[in-house]
Amino acid sequence: MSIAYFPTLIYEVELDVDNVSLHKKSMELYNNRTTVNTNWFCDTFNTIGIYDITKDPLFSEFVETCMQHTRIFSKDYGISNAVIKSKEGWINVAMQNDYQEFHLHPNNHFSMVYYVSVPENSGNIIFRSPESNTDMFQLPFGNETIATMKTATIKAKTGKLIIFRSNLLHMVEKNKSSSERVSISMNVVLEDK
Repeated sequence: MSIAYFPTLIYEVELDVDNVSLHKKSMELYNNRTTVNTNWFCDTFNTIGIYDITKDPLFSEFVETCMQHTRIFSKDYGISNAVIKSKEGWINVAMQNDYQEFHLHPNNHFSMVYYVSVPENSGNIIFRSPESNTDMFQLPFGNETIATMKTATIKAKTGKLIIFRSNLLHMVEKNKSSSERVSISMNVVLEDK
């Protein structure tokens, strides 16, 4: 009998929030930018270092909702008494042909992405198995199963929140639509009560 000892958990839920206001604020920041703020090879705009959503009252209800879902998700890790704090939050705007290469979020416990506006074909998020970094001799012949998956694609959808461990490699596919894809990302840390 096979037993899964090292599962990779990813939390998904749909939120009922005011995406119109979130989109308006995101595009206001995008349109008032002086440069594309990125340390990446891609051109996706983000507000890291120039605007933190966790400091803006416009986002306070949204941030608290995300913290509530992080509390639920952390219970899957046996965590029930920790104080969950939003460390930083930022907006991402991906125009046509923008993407995000594989990366992780060091010095955080959980990270998340919320989709404010997702046109068709504007790019899904892809997670990479931690085992893929050390699998230097892959198994031959078989069909892909949950035991052999190296990546998992989660469809981006307006209103969807995804939470995951911050050390999980992930990337975003190229935006093949002619409209912007807008998302909000956040990192959180857990502290003892």
